[in-house]
Amino acid sequence: MNKVLIVMMNKKPTLELIEIEDVGLEFKQRIIGGRIDCISFTPDIDIWIHDEGLYIDSFTPTILFTADHKHEKIIGGIKGTCIITGLEASTGRSIGLSEEQIELIKTKLKKNIRVKSNSDSKIYYPLALKWED
Repeated sequence: MNKVLIVMMNKKPTLELIEIEDVGLEFKQRIIGGRIDCISFTPDIDIWIHDEGLYIDSFTPTILFTADHKHEKIIGGIKGTCIITGLEASTGRSIGLSEEQIELIKTKLKKNIRVKSNSDSKIYYPLALKWED
């Protein structure tokens, strides 16, 4: 079984660790709810998102990417459900996360981030990850 992390917004953000036999396209599209795209977080960790998630107003902001540990230098963000998987470099296919990768992600997550948008309103991101160089 493959362990993957799913970030969802319910009444509050949830980071759920699940075990799945096949981390393939059908699984990702079913969980994310449409066409998918991939963000490479580290050389061996991928974040799968909805292809048009930033343009769908009903999607809630989920993860903010920052370039520093204080989460002040903003790089970008994700809206909607996303899936965090491992990557098998030799084949390019998604695999489960190792225990070390799961711990790395959990230590890099910070909760309850509020950032100022261009319109002077504050956008709430339930989770933030420091981007890996």
